[in-house]
Amino acid sequence: MECNDLLIQEYFKIVDIISEFDDRLLIIKSWAVTFSLVMLATALQKRVAALFWVSSLSALCFFLLDGAYKNYQTNYYPQMRNIEIICSGRKAFANTGIDWGWSEADEGRIVTDLTKPKQRPPGDYFDSLFNLGVMLPYLLPFLFGILLGSLSLFNTRFREFMANKTN
Repeated sequence: MECNDLLIQEYFKIVDIISEFDDRLLIIKSWAVTFSLVMLATALQKRVAALFWVSSLSALCFFLLDGAYKNYQTNYYPQMRNIEIICSGRKAFANTGIDWGWSEADEGRIVTDLTKPKQRPPGDYFDSLFNLGVMLPYLLPFLFGILLGSLSLFNTRFREFMANKTN
């Protein structure tokens, strides 16, 4: 296959699509953290122990949704890499090895030779799911919900606190 203008347009369209996924992922993270923390605060204010579990469940659901979106996003990377490989010798395209540059940087190498990129395999859902950037925002609300929900079930003093409805 030969590098042509249509292929270069596809490359930049893929870059735009990946960027749009980042916007969506940020919105999902903000919804998740907001909803989970509101549930935790409401559970403590209204003293409804079941809301701790709702908070953890919502964090888990948003986490799975975020992982799915991240997987959809990473599935664009192999085509982006293929175009980088095909067009790597073209002067007008020489400084656009975005995906290739990131993967080389992850391995601690500085990209000096832009003519020999390696193939990239398609993304896997579980690789996307357990990516630290995907998992971290959901971990705190999930763990706090589990901790406070467990305390409300098994700790007598916390259960008495939750049962006392006086303000």
